[in-house]
Amino acid sequence: MSKEIPETSRPCPNCRNNVVARRTGNIKCKMCGMKLTVTPDGGILSNEYEPTIEDVMAHSYEIETDGSKWWSGHVNRIIGAQCESEAHFAFSIPLEHIPDNEHNKPDFFNSEHRIVVEVYAGVDIGRIDSNLTDITGIPVRQVKKYELHHHLMEVLRHAKDKMNQDTLEYCLQKHGMEEGFTYLAMYVMEYSIYAFLTKEMMIDVYSECILEDYYVDGIVVYQHPAGFNNESFGGDVFVFYEDESRIDRKVFAKHAEFICLKDHRKGQVNCTDLDCRISNNSID
Repeated sequence: MSKEIPETSRPCPNCRNNVVARRTGNIKCKMCGMKLTVTPDGGILSNEYEPTIEDVMAHSYEIETDGSKWWSGHVNRIIGAQCESEAHFAFSIPLEHIPDNEHNKPDFFNSEHRIVVEVYAGVDIGRIDSNLTDITGIPVRQVKKYELHHHLMEVLRHAKDKMNQDTLEYCLQKHGMEEGFTYLAMYVMEYSIYAFLTKEMMIDVYSECILEDYYVDGIVVYQHPAGFNNESFGGDVFVFYEDESRIDRKVFAKHAEFICLKDHRKGQVNCTDLDCRISNNSID
């Protein structure tokens, strides 16, 4: 039975987010969802399965065991929390996090600039390439074009799932948003994904979509910085949109690149955005 104790605050053993407790017993971290136990002396400990190195290796090589399944979920939670924490790098304005205990709501909002952002975390996709893995000694994934297409579309499907009448009322009433706010689907993309991508491939995928069908006004892609052999990659921000009036360029990072999807649909040059049209050779 739980017992009341003086309020205690400790970092989560998983994501290091501060966890506040006022009673002993079982709780969950609101940031990553890890199951925790609050002890009588105010300690906060994980009460989840402790993985072994065998579990980690089985997950890496796609060997399915109870331990590798647990590790897979653990990895996805960490990547998700990390990607959410990096979302602000794509913006020039502060983003306020909507608590995870607010079920099935978007991740961030800024009431002053009237934007709501739902973040999709880019985890590894594709199958393990056994030949390359044998050569390098580490798991290497082979990513095919159709897998990238599916993954890019998941960003839109993920955002659509979060935008419903309940969410709309929640944003309007609880966070003082005004009707007509801008809703952005965001992809914080790991190097393991964008190493196989080009900007043109993203344009090909998203120009096939009508953003209104997914209830979004724009797609923001932030490529997580990475380094290899003294070379640096990533840090780029791409903003895909259809209606210029729905996108306030000032709220994004200064180096963001804006791409009007209407300009890239076959047989259409409907965009009124002069910068976009010039960059795509749509006008003389």
